[in-house]
Amino acid sequence: MANDLDFEQVFARQLEAVATAGDVVWALSTSGRSPNIVRGMAMARAREAITIAFTGTRCAEWGRTCTHALRSEER
Repeated sequence: MANDLDFEQVFARQLEAVATAGDVVWALSTSGRSPNIVRGMAMARAREAITIAFTGTRCAEWGRTCTHALRSEER
């Protein structure tokens, strides 16, 4: 898929095909800025899936737009 499209779409295209309302989709990203993760989670939200972000303390906006966000603690 990444070969035919581009790597930034790899998760979004898969979720577009299989995610449905009520599914649980989770993502792990320290920065929250990886375009493939951001687009994948946006697609999951568009498909009305429950979205869970596992992020670092200074995550980007996408972590705050998920249904649930689990952030690491500042030490």
